[in-house]
Amino acid sequence: MHKMEKSGFVGKKIVDAMTSNQLVSLIDALFYLMDDDKINTLLSDVDKDISSTLTDILNPHKEDSKPPVTDSKYWEEWEKLWGEWNDIIFELGDESGQYVYEENHWETPYFDGCALSDDLEEISKELLPLIEKIYNLNVEEDDYFWKVLKDIDNGIDSYPEWMGADCSDCILGHFTTNCILEWEWFVASSKENPAEIFIERISAIDSTLKTVELDSDTFIDFFASLSRNTKQQIYNNINAARGNPIWQERLQCIYSKWHKIYHSLLSLFNHKEYFSSCLKYLPENWAYGLPLIKNLLKQQKYTEAEKIAKRTFSALLKLKNDKVWLPEKSLLINELYYYIIDSDETVIELLQDCW
Repeated sequence: MHKMEKSGFVGKKIVDAMTSNQLVSLIDALFYLMDDDKINTLLSDVDKDISSTLTDILNPHKEDSKPPVTDSKYWEEWEKLWGEWNDIIFELGDESGQYVYEENHWETPYFDGCALSDDLEEISKELLPLIEKIYNLNVEEDDYFWKVLKDIDNGIDSYPEWMGADCSDCILGHFTTNCILEWEWFVASSKENPAEIFIERISAIDSTLKTVELDSDTFIDFFASLSRNTKQQIYNNINAARGNPIWQERLQCIYSKWHKIYHSLLSLFNHKEYFSSCLKYLPENWAYGLPLIKNLLKQQKYTEAEKIAKRTFSALLKLKNDKVWLPEKSLLINELYYYIIDSDETVIELLQDCW
């Protein structure tokens, strides 16, 4: 048999002619026939990306949990997923497109942000494991995800005004939000003062997006997962910005994700202000009463703890005009009949601390 030229012609023909299983059998047979010298010649004859990955496959490390994959394979998968993502974004703005919902033909159709978010979430679930590798390959610019978010915002904004799409919510899901935060963290980590850069970039994204929102719970969990040293730096940066009107608005709203993050950071780095914050916002968030009660009980200040307990249950039950709940007169479950409680476990903990 004559020696084949390395033109890619034979390889392409083989790939086109065989199934995946047949290719696996062929490659296994070829490597079975090759001795160490031939394998070493092969490794030196292919590009570095293939050689490195092939070496890892032939000499696996027990501690490695992920199978070896070439950089080109990562990039190929990344490009494929973004092709699917862009197909979705292409649908935005079309008043008869995929993300417009009309319950009845006589009713005005409207933009369905939930459907859009769900579709992006399916792709993001596959994108997330690729984020670190792709960032390290340095093949995308730092503002990549920022531009992606702007594309979504602009796409939603391009619907006809009568559809009211600009007034609808499009809250991105857990995986999509994590993709954005992970990418932004890698960008910030490559600079000096990463915590400051991260806060600046995320804050800018949060301020300028019109319709798109990041998932609040995922946002808060991401900050909670950072190291204590990073949290300290983030606390210092937010604390320094508190006088800014934008930050004042964020931190004063108990439903804001930034308020929840800052409140959590206070519990780590400024106990005095943390308890002051709990007391201030207790009427709006009954759960803030629990750390106050625990702290007073620890100091054996039982009278003060009882007062806070009464205020906490009043906030929980949304009682007005200084009314209080008396446990000897009614069961809490009966008083809660008309209300939905965020956390049954927190209520149980509250009851255990008080009685």
